Amino acid sequence: MATLGHIDPDGRLIMFSHFSMVVGSVCSSKWGIEDAEVVCRQLGFPGVVSFFTLPRSKQYDRAVFGLHCTGTERFVEECPLDTSDFSGICSTMDDAAVTCGQPNGRVMMISHSNGYIGTVCSSGWNKEDADVICRQQGFPGAVSYFTLPRSIQYVRTIFGIHCSGTEKTVEECPVDTIDYNGMCSSMEDAAVSCSQSASLGHIEPDGRVIMISHSNGYMGTMCASAWDKEDADIICRQQGFPGAVSFFTLPRTSHFDRAVFGIHCTGFEKAVEECSFDTWDVSGTCGTMEDAAVDCGQSASIDIFLGDQNRILVFDQSTNQVGTICANGWDNNDAMVFCRYMGFPNGGIATYTHRNYNYTRIAYNVRCLGNETNIKDCSKDDASLGHIEPDGRVMMISHSNGYIGTVCSSGWNQENADVICRQQGFPGAVSYFTLPRSIQYVRTIFGIHCSGTEKTVEECPVDTIDYNGMCSSMEDAAVSCSQSARH
Repeated sequence: MATLGHIDPDGRLIMFSHFSMVVGSVCSSKWGIEDAEVVCRQLGFPGVVSFFTLPRSKQYDRAVFGLHCTGTERFVEECPLDTSDFSGICSTMDDAAVTCGQPNGRVMMISHSNGYIGTVCSSGWNKEDADVICRQQGFPGAVSYFTLPRSIQYVRTIFGIHCSGTEKTVEECPVDTIDYNGMCSSMEDAAVSCSQSASLGHIEPDGRVIMISHSNGYMGTMCASAWDKEDADIICRQQGFPGAVSFFTLPRTSHFDRAVFGIHCTGFEKAVEECSFDTWDVSGTCGTMEDAAVDCGQSASIDIFLGDQNRILVFDQSTNQVGTICANGWDNNDAMVFCRYMGFPNGGIATYTHRNYNYTRIAYNVRCLGNETNIKDCSKDDASLGHIEPDGRVMMISHSNGYIGTVCSSGWNQENADVICRQQGFPGAVSYFTLPRSIQYVRTIFGIHCSGTEKTVEECPVDTIDYNGMCSSMEDAAVSCSQSARH
């Protein structure tokens, strides 16, 4: 079993092997157009521009030794694959690579009268129609609406859409299933851009900012024209850092195309996609200008994958640890953000699966509003039970700073104590009490709020900061678990 990771800027395919727990490259043995088509479709592209091979990279281990897709699969996870070098030739073979085609924005609709899927005549095509379609796809609205030359690849199924702009889905809008005005035979196809003109790709090890231009399909550098601290702060915050340590420029590299020619953030945006961009050289100076670069500081590099049974897996490159997300509170808002982050513009629906103890539990109580562009922007409870000291003092681990320490007794009650004792294998708590604050330990948790029905304390909401401002003077939470035999 393996999961699609991402495509590197040079086209190298990166996958996660559940067999070897390796994030790495794919051997190009039998690498074909069918494999490439499935990969591109899964990432939201309409098809493949080219599939090719690259010299084996020393940066990655080899994760998969062969893909065998028929081309009809929806996800690469449905394709048979080789988890070891059955052919015995992969040690000398190149890495699989692909260039995916860029969506052109053409609106495709299904006619229920004849069952065909096809284009929409641009007669009466307007912003209200485009907004409804984009909202249905999980976007806040349309960035632009336009027309494209009629494609002979598709039949024409709809001859007009008439949305007011308030509808939740295009199915609520009146449509013309025949050419009432007699003009559509010569009119172009309706098209829309739901996403922003550019989005963040990644930051190179040297600090160079790599962006994706949705207007030309390039992934590449950003011209340093007007590059400033506000722009850098937004990019770093989107990557999970508090802000930029420094912003600077680097000599233009021939390794990447130039994707964006200017960025204009105010500093208050949540994501770089909310900033305005120059998608062409407005100033006329970018031909000689350097690339924008940034130093966000140090933190663990995190990748997120979709695993077996649609299980979400989090890979921490700093510890080489793969873990899961607790399903407590997991809902459709969370699923929507995760699926968009993985390249599915339609979002997704929250589902659950049994816990797999082959993985550690990395995140608890993920809470998304639904409008985030990156699941790492969603809040979560970063704590788990450590142990109970001999005197009864409860010790918990904060995942945000790695410390193990005490729990403030604010709101400490029987329900909290019962959950902790049951997690330790006891039927429940004999008593709960407080102890003078110990200077031997830091304070990691400032409140636990269990209902009493939870199986583990990780399922309970916790306070990771002192919201009520009282914990500096309050005692430590403590418990005495029943002395009957553990379960």
